[in-house]
Amino acid sequence: MQSGALTLCSRNHIAWALVLFMAACGSKNVDDPVDSGGAAQLLDTVQGQGDDVGTITEDTDVSSVADIVAPKDTAPDTSAPVDTYVYTGPDPNTADKISELVFRPPWPWSAQLPGQYVSSGATINDLTVHDDKLYVAYGSQSDKAVKIRAFEDRDVAQTTVQAETSDAMLTRLRLDGETLWIMGAWTTSPTGGAVYRLAPKAPWVKLGGIPDVLATYDALITQGAIWVAGVGATKSQRQNGDQYARIWRSADQGLLFEEVASLWNDGAGVARWHHLIATANGLLAFGEKINAQGALKGIPNSLVTTTTTGSVEVLPLPPDHPLKAVHVLRAWPLSSAESYVTGVDLLGVSTEQLWRLDDQGTPTLQQTGMSTVIDMWRHYKTGETLALGTFASGYVVRMSSDMISWKTILNWSDSIAPSSVCWWKGHIYLGRADGSVHRATGEFPSP
Repeated sequence: MQSGALTLCSRNHIAWALVLFMAACGSKNVDDPVDSGGAAQLLDTVQGQGDDVGTITEDTDVSSVADIVAPKDTAPDTSAPVDTYVYTGPDPNTADKISELVFRPPWPWSAQLPGQYVSSGATINDLTVHDDKLYVAYGSQSDKAVKIRAFEDRDVAQTTVQAETSDAMLTRLRLDGETLWIMGAWTTSPTGGAVYRLAPKAPWVKLGGIPDVLATYDALITQGAIWVAGVGATKSQRQNGDQYARIWRSADQGLLFEEVASLWNDGAGVARWHHLIATANGLLAFGEKINAQGALKGIPNSLVTTTTTGSVEVLPLPPDHPLKAVHVLRAWPLSSAESYVTGVDLLGVSTEQLWRLDDQGTPTLQQTGMSTVIDMWRHYKTGETLALGTFASGYVVRMSSDMISWKTILNWSDSIAPSSVCWWKGHIYLGRADGSVHRATGEFPSP
């Protein structure tokens, strides 16, 4: 089986649902050319089928695959702090490995970036590096669509617009080989939250045709199809307070999607599938049901398989599965044969734990020396992995080359929680819950 890593009922329900999701569910955009296998053929087939739609508005028909273009808006972040420290050593971007460098404490680099483009309450949900650019998934509790943005110059704390979206929140970034996927939520379009894709030598594409979608949280290619996890409901269902955790599948390269799994929210609160992991035994789907008071009321962890006749089976994990009773909070598919999830075993240890899943989906507990793992990022060229987490009363970034031995390379305190970590052009970047980006400057150690 070939696999790839990607990573409401009313406006008020969507608002607090997304807040809960972003607070509890980290993600990782990992810099890892996972074996896409059949994905390459799928992506090649769909290229060129869309039309340029320019700015997506309420009246724009984006119900099928459509190319999306970048506008001219490249507003600079004039309020970005300035780090007066001057490093005169060799360029850290010339390091062969991250482990060759030492890092200064995190410093404000970009001010509240989303605040320039959307209303208050903005947050950065994810960071990743793709095509030598630092991409940002961000958004806020508003009804104004955000744009796909990226930093292109490490010396300029300023984003450039890569493409339009129809969503007020970009929830997650996923890399599948050389293809970047972005999940959208809290849509401003009648067609619902979307999935955006940038394939090699192709324009940005919005995958439409997802029926009754409200929010998308994860996507990947496996079992010869594109799979999307999120939340969905018809207009009448939303008006009744009903919405559903859903999984959709496209077997025609993203032109149209069919619903293959649905879970009701019991008329209140939130139900969603928010993490997908591809294994040789099927697709692992992790989710949650939360009532109107914010309390967890169910964890619909499931195994999704495609039968020999092409039909889809979605079954709860068996009672003896180690993750059957685990409320999965974050997931990182670091390669086609290695994924990590954090969560709380509701029948066991009450604190967060970290599990490694092999290509068969078999989980084993892991230790990183941190209280909580917030985010992971892997540098595929060197095999080094960065883990962002909490320790004692502060935050740490630890690094490992084998996922067994870990070394602390950053340790600091902050009143604002970091949400994402990655390494780009010699420095470590930290997305934060207030919408800003901090940077830990990399240096070669003094002789």
